[in-house]
Amino acid sequence: MIRQADRRTLSPDMSLTAFYDAYVHPIHRIAKDADPKTIALDRTALGHWREITGDPPLNEIDEYVTAEFVAGLKTKPGRRGQSMARSTIAKHCIHAQFVLDRAGPRSRRMRNAARLIDEPPGIEKPRQSNAMRLPLTLEQLQAWIESSSNATSPRLPGVDPVAWWRALILFGYNTALRIDCMMRLEWSMVGEDNWLTVPPEIFKGHEHGGLFFLNQAARDAIKPLRDAGHDRIFPFRNWPSSSSWLQEQRRRQWGRADIDQPGCGFHALRRSSLTWLAGKNELVARLVAGHVAGGDMLAGHYVDRKQVVSELLEQLPQPGGLQDDYCKAPHAPPEVSK
Repeated sequence: MIRQADRRTLSPDMSLTAFYDAYVHPIHRIAKDADPKTIALDRTALGHWREITGDPPLNEIDEYVTAEFVAGLKTKPGRRGQSMARSTIAKHCIHAQFVLDRAGPRSRRMRNAARLIDEPPGIEKPRQSNAMRLPLTLEQLQAWIESSSNATSPRLPGVDPVAWWRALILFGYNTALRIDCMMRLEWSMVGEDNWLTVPPEIFKGHEHGGLFFLNQAARDAIKPLRDAGHDRIFPFRNWPSSSSWLQEQRRRQWGRADIDQPGCGFHALRRSSLTWLAGKNELVARLVAGHVAGGDMLAGHYVDRKQVVSELLEQLPQPGGLQDDYCKAPHAPPEVSK
């Protein structure tokens, strides 16, 4: 909660990072139950801002300062000795812009802006590559599963690492959920009707959470993990701080599987299933992706969501040569080592 002392110190003469601590963090993050990962990204972006620009007062920030920020980000090191990726630079720009906009005037979109400056300058993000990021084929999915067959981690009580990885890959493909959401799912969110209720705090960009159908393939995939006795479906230590380790393991598995998809990661699972669903029924693809806006009259008031989603998801082709008869003869789940 913002204190009286903080209100009195709000001023156009304060820096962007000081404004974040005094106003944006309590009003626009804590009060709105922002994901800790989002707050961490805010602070990382502002750390770069302070280092590159010197963190000038709000009333001295103009287009030249924001251009200096973007240019400075381009000189920062990225993964494996390369320069920072465009997508990473864009992410830092978005978080810095979020803070800067809250210092400007109030509007219908910006109801709780602080009104400290007249017009916040824009931060011009670098243009993103137009290269098409392709979905994974069924053969690539199967190769990925096979490449994880020698996994020895994560090491958790009652969890077989091979079964854990196989479940993660197949569950991600069959639900089209983002990896950060998947890693936070708990068994208590799975209903007896095979629908998964995802709360808003782990469902990106949605205030009311989401509802996702678990088809037979998804249920079979996570079945070996249920007896491990963990609260989370995919137990994992120190998530999301250890997410870089998970991505590194995924890259190694892709290398063994000869999967070459630049710029892709676990999001490729989501892209793969949604591509197939969109080819069959665009409305169902949007429902599964969670991209249906509240004003969509057809989806919100006329379509039986559970019926159309469950029927089509049960037909989703599966890796391993079982595309047509997957539900009739599903993969036998691997044994879980105790």
